[in-house]
Amino acid sequence: MNQLKKYFPILSFFIVFALLKFTPLNTTEVKPSNVIIIVFIYVIGFLSTLFVTKDWIKNQWKEFKTHKWTKYLWILLFYILSFVIISLTRKLILNYFDVDVPEDASSKTQTFTFYSFIAIILPMLAPFYEEIAFRYSLFYQNINRKFSNIIFAVISSVLFGLIHYYNFNSVVLTIPYMFIGLFYCFVYYKTRNIYYTIFTHLLVNWINVILGIIGLVFLNMQH
Repeated sequence: MNQLKKYFPILSFFIVFALLKFTPLNTTEVKPSNVIIIVFIYVIGFLSTLFVTKDWIKNQWKEFKTHKWTKYLWILLFYILSFVIISLTRKLILNYFDVDVPEDASSKTQTFTFYSFIAIILPMLAPFYEEIAFRYSLFYQNINRKFSNIIFAVISSVLFGLIHYYNFNSVVLTIPYMFIGLFYCFVYYKTRNIYYTIFTHLLVNWINVILGIIGLVFLNMQH
């Protein structure tokens, strides 16, 4: 894999991320066209990354399938540890920093259908796209030099945390995701297989989505 292919996933991700900032979603009224544009841009970036890394992705999957059934127990353990890391770091931040956790935008609007659509589509793709971009392209491709393991683990994790800025409009509240990024770097470094972090990330996202949608259903039933 040449240099362009190695770094295409992270470059692609930040191009997509930049484009998405020009498609407003956090307004008082979400337009269906905005939702479609957001999903379209994200899917194009995701598919282009899959195309460029398809051989590596296939090889990683073949290797993952050869692992024992205990791999699923490891993924479950990684999920539990992810939950603990997020919970503890968030609690510490709220105790030591004067920050407000913003109310979810969807609870302020009548755009349940559109938010649900995004909530179903993007968390399904994000673990693949983000893990390939941050854990493989930015971290793992740069661990052959002295001290580069730690340096690029930190760089990729900080950037991974910062892409969640628009979830909270606060840099401080992205710190738990930086720690999660470090944890996923550690998991990938030890397992040498991206599917461990992908499936852990996927599990985290989907449980959050399910709980969020259940909350939104009850919220809309009360109105």
